[in-house]
Amino acid sequence: MIASIFAAPFCGVRSVVGVQLVLLPLAHIYLVGAALVASLVCHLLQGDQGDQRGRRQFEVPHLILYPWAVWLVAASISLIVNGISSRSLFQFAEFIFYGLIGTFAFQISVGGASHLRHILKSLMASAFFLAIVLGLIYRTRGVQDGYFIGSNEAAFILVVCGLVVPVYWISTVSDWRKAAIGWVVIMVSLWAIYLGESRAGIGFGLAVIGSFVLSSLLGVSFAKCAVACAILVLLGSQQTSVQEVAGRLFDTERNFSNIERTALIESCYALFVERPWTGWGWGTMESLLDTYSLSKNSYPHPHNTYAHFAAEIGVGGLVCLGMIFIGLGTIAVGNYRAGRRHEALFAAYCLVTLVVLGMVNDYFYGANRGIIVAVMLGLAAGVQAPRKRLMRMNSGRLAPGNSLAIPTTIHSAGS
Repeated sequence: MIASIFAAPFCGVRSVVGVQLVLLPLAHIYLVGAALVASLVCHLLQGDQGDQRGRRQFEVPHLILYPWAVWLVAASISLIVNGISSRSLFQFAEFIFYGLIGTFAFQISVGGASHLRHILKSLMASAFFLAIVLGLIYRTRGVQDGYFIGSNEAAFILVVCGLVVPVYWISTVSDWRKAAIGWVVIMVSLWAIYLGESRAGIGFGLAVIGSFVLSSLLGVSFAKCAVACAILVLLGSQQTSVQEVAGRLFDTERNFSNIERTALIESCYALFVERPWTGWGWGTMESLLDTYSLSKNSYPHPHNTYAHFAAEIGVGGLVCLGMIFIGLGTIAVGNYRAGRRHEALFAAYCLVTLVVLGMVNDYFYGANRGIIVAVMLGLAAGVQAPRKRLMRMNSGRLAPGNSLAIPTTIHSAGS
C-alpha cells in the first residue's frame, strides 16, 4: 500500500519518475504504469527551459511507432475475425499502454544526459532492491510463484535492469566509485537470479558479463568476445568436468517444466499453422492453452514470445517482433559507424536480450515484463548522439534519424 501511494501520478518531476521506476517490480504494476504515463504528460506540459512560449516537441521513435502500427493492424484484424472478449480488449489496451511507456522513456532520455543518467540509476536501484528482497525470500522460504512477483518475471527484470543496464552504465562512467555501484548491482542481481533457479537468466547473465569483461580487458569488440565465448562454451561442453559444473549450476527442481514448455510451444506451432494469417485472436492464449494443457497446473502461456505472437495474431505478430529487432540492430550499427561505441553496445545488448530471452520467456505476457521492455526500447532509441534541440518548428516532419516529430505548442501560465 505504501509503495502504491508513492507510485501515484503526482507530476513529472524527475525525482517522482525515479521513485516510479524503482518501485516498478514492487508496487501495483498498473498504478506505476499509469504514473509513468502521467509523468510523460506532465513532462510535455512543463515546456523547455529557456523557451518562453513553453513549446515542447513531442516525438514518437520509429522503434516503437512502426512495430506498434503493424501490431495494431494485425491485432485488429484478428479480433474482428475471431471475435472480441473482455480479456482481448484488456490485453489490447495493455499493449498500447506499453507503447506509451516506451515513448515516455524516449522523451526523457533525449531531454539530456542528466535525465538519461537518472533513469539508468533508477532502473539499477529497482534491480538492487528487488534482488535483495527476493534473495532473502528465496533463502528463507524457497522458490515459489506465490510471492508478490513470479520467479520468471523477477529473473527477466533482474537480467535487464540488474545486468544489461549496469553494463552500459559502467562503460560510460569514468569515476571508479560510480562503476563500483554498477558492479555491486550486477553481483547482487546474479545472486538473486541464481537463488531463483532461473536457468536462462543465470546462463545468459554469465555470458553477457563474461563477454563484457573480456572485451574491456582485451580491448576488442564485444561481438568478437561474444563469439569467442560461444565457441569456448561449445568446446567446453564436451568436457566431463565442465558438464559436472553445469549440472550443479543448472540442474534444479524446476527442470520438470522443460517437457511441459516444449509441448506448449508445439501446440502454439500447430495453432499458427492452422490460422497463419489471422491467428486466434489477441488475448486468447490462456483459453487456447486450456485445450492443449498437460495438467490443471499448466502454464497459461508458452513462455515463448514468438509462439505467443504467432498463435494469437499470426504472421503480423512475427513481423512486429522482426521490426523491433531490425530497429534495434539499425540503431546499434548506426551508432557504431558514427563512433558512438557505448550507445551501440547498449542497443546491441537490448537486441540480444530480447532475441535470446524471447525463446524462453514471454516478455509481453504480464505487465511487469512488458513495461520493462518498453522502457528498454525507449532508452535504446534515445541513447544516441547528443542531438540538436529537436525541431521546435511549425511542420510535423520526420525527426532526424529515428523519430516522428509531432509539433505541439503548450503555453505556460502567465504567457
